Amino acid sequence: MSVSVTPTLSTSRVPQAPKLLDQLRASALACYGRPEPGERFVGWVRRFILFHDKRHPRDLGIADIGRFLRHVVQSEKDPLGTLDVAREALQFLYQQVLHLQIGDLPYPDPPRLLDQHLSVSGGGSWGYLETPTK
Repeated sequence: MSVSVTPTLSTSRVPQAPKLLDQLRASALACYGRPEPGERFVGWVRRFILFHDKRHPRDLGIADIGRFLRHVVQSEKDPLGTLDVAREALQFLYQQVLHLQIGDLPYPDPPRLLDQHLSVSGGGSWGYLETPTK
């Protein structure tokens, strides 16, 4: 006589907590009353998480935030504007979603355009600035 065992599905499922980015989106919507800030914050927090090899922000400290913000300053076309938005998103994440007090976020120095020009042009041939000699 063979007995077949069929798996039974449990009708009582434990509801899972919303994922971090969904929590961020919902908190921003509740705070600002429109979806745009939440979507902007989600974009920056996603970049932050990917920059740190998909580690959870709860496991990252102020030094990790500083490294990411330095990366933003060095890699974006408009470093000052994007830095402000990235800092705002991370500040909101840590204070409003994770409820962690991490203090003031670092504010890295923007890149010096002259240094970038010199490194790109190979030492700074400034011939166009020189006055012609007679």
